[in-house]
Amino acid sequence: MGGNSENMEGFSLEGGEEVIIIIHGFTSTPSAVKPLAQELQKKGFSVVVPRLPGHGTHPDDLLRVTWEDWKKAIHETTISARHLYGKVHCLGVSMGGNLAITCAAEHPENVEKIICLGTPIFLRRKTFIRAALPILSRLKKFHKENLHDHPEGAKYYAETGAYSVWPYKGLKELLRGIEETKKALSHIVHPIYTIQSLQDPLIHPKSSAFIMQTIKTPDERKKQLLLNDNQHILTNDHEQKKIVEAIIEFLRWD
Repeated sequence: MGGNSENMEGFSLEGGEEVIIIIHGFTSTPSAVKPLAQELQKKGFSVVVPRLPGHGTHPDDLLRVTWEDWKKAIHETTISARHLYGKVHCLGVSMGGNLAITCAAEHPENVEKIICLGTPIFLRRKTFIRAALPILSRLKKFHKENLHDHPEGAKYYAETGAYSVWPYKGLKELLRGIEETKKALSHIVHPIYTIQSLQDPLIHPKSSAFIMQTIKTPDERKKQLLLNDNQHILTNDHEQKKIVEAIIEFLRWD
């Protein structure tokens, strides 16, 4: 892990009466979504970006937290935001989308609209992951990322403070959260927008379609954007301008 520790903390940006809570992904940090937060602030929205427990400190801390800890952190953030702003929207990146969905399902009154960027419902190589996890987790604590697989390699991890290792215990909690998300979808009636890369190396493209088909949101209140590229972290995508414009259009859509 690298980067300036101050950049890994949660932050807020004042921009208007409506607030967007941006939820970062597994092993990531608030710093990784800061460019997106700044663009949304420029469009007149306030933004709150919490740091999920176990993130932005040391990978060992992800061995001591659970899916419930992450969900509790987001629920408390939405409660606080409701006291300060007229409308509260949740934008989740990767696992952050799972948290946005499950929190909205359990406390529908706290959230107006949901935006999911690369939200995992189905993982590529899921069968292998589930079969291998019990064995690998007994042999070692972490799976080390191949930095060359990321478009900006080690620079990304150094600047954002994201972990370049995946704790196996944390990955188990992520899988638990995905299963909970599948059950929560049938309770979602909120306006929702899913954005996903068709060639995402981690998330199967049918994830977005499953969300659209399972939620109870009326058809005229849900939207989907599919990108024909191979990025998982859409906040760093070369089409970020297009993504921001699509998000703004959705949030202003009545």
